[in-house]
Amino acid sequence: MARIPQLAINDEKNYITPQGFAALQAEFHALYKVERPEVVRTVAWAASNGDRSENGDYIYGKRRLRQIDGRCKHLMKRMDLAEIVDASLQQQGEAYCQHPLFIIHRLDRPVSGVVLFAKTKNAIKGINEQFRVRSVEKTYLAVVAEKPPAESGVLVHYLQKNAEKNRAYASDEERPNTDRAELKYRVLGSSDRYHLNLIVSLHCAPF
Repeated sequence: MARIPQLAINDEKNYITPQGFAALQAEFHALYKVERPEVVRTVAWAASNGDRSENGDYIYGKRRLRQIDGRCKHLMKRMDLAEIVDASLQQQGEAYCQHPLFIIHRLDRPVSGVVLFAKTKNAIKGINEQFRVRSVEKTYLAVVAEKPPAESGVLVHYLQKNAEKNRAYASDEERPNTDRAELKYRVLGSSDRYHLNLIVSLHCAPF
């Protein structure tokens, strides 16, 4: 049985409901585990009959195998990129806005970040393009126990992503398969124990 190649996952996430993800899994199983083995057996039987140039079973079977493999590759990509989102969140947003909403991005997912919605499909295209070229600027307020060495500055780190643990690890030195993350900060105020910083993310790969 032919092996479907592994995919390099570097695309935007595929936001999908649990029901939608289950449908992808069911279709993949029906194609790859059920139909494909039957077609492979038919092709092997047809090939054993001799001349393949006018053998309808062989010609159709090979064509169908290409279709199945192409579809399975697409399904694998969608499942690998899947970010399952509870439909109730979208429904609550639509009820509040009194308008259909489309999920675009979940910012800072490992730390329970916000979910970004769009009201129109044209807005989806425009915002996705901003994420693609990394022109999106994220601004935070951070309360920290240790005051930065300077009142303001720019920090540069390199992020190594661990997809299995859903975490990113920062280092000061650039290494293979790392993404550059750059931010500027300014100390807004301090108390006896804590310091309030304004942080603006200047350049960071989506995670």
